[in-house]
Amino acid sequence: MQQKSGLYSYRRNASVEPELWRLGVRADLYDALMTSGECVHQMLARRIDPWFAACGHRMIHLGPRRDMDVYADLNIEVVTDPDQADFLLNTGPDAHLGEEDITPYLSMLEQCADQNLPMICVNPDQQVIRGDRRLICAGALASWYEAQDREVRWIGKPYPEVYQLALSLLDVRPERVLALGDALATHMVPSVRTVLWA
Repeated sequence: MQQKSGLYSYRRNASVEPELWRLGVRADLYDALMTSGECVHQMLARRIDPWFAACGHRMIHLGPRRDMDVYADLNIEVVTDPDQADFLLNTGPDAHLGEEDITPYLSMLEQCADQNLPMICVNPDQQVIRGDRRLICAGALASWYEAQDREVRWIGKPYPEVYQLALSLLDVRPERVLALGDALATHMVPSVRTVLWA
């Protein structure tokens, strides 16, 4: 299970870094920072990946307003009607709709599924523990969507895109990198271990 720090990875580096400093992780303690939100922003901006290149530019955002920086300053039009959208960006539940159950999100997810919209899931985590509450994350919404036979592009641990970007920031051979995680289901899978574990 993810702890509270996992909440920050949906956002971009510039939003996350002050939170790290607040927690005592000073800038001199790390060489570079990469979040799943930053990864999605770069992939939507560059459109080098064929899947992202085919996404279109009209988007439904399923998530809180604080995650808007994931698509800020990009050539993207945010729409609210799935009939008008090309894809769905899922950054997780919103506090005002509820964070403990997917039920408040089912109507929008069903409408997007009816339009066969591809989904980008920003961070595959299924749940997070905040105090004594177990809250759902973007991965829980994406898992439901995928179970309806709809296409989901998962970005974040353990998928390769975020690791590739992180490795590009380091002057280290991939076989010399050790990846640590706190959730077996989303942080350690064979496809990643073959790249990162020496």
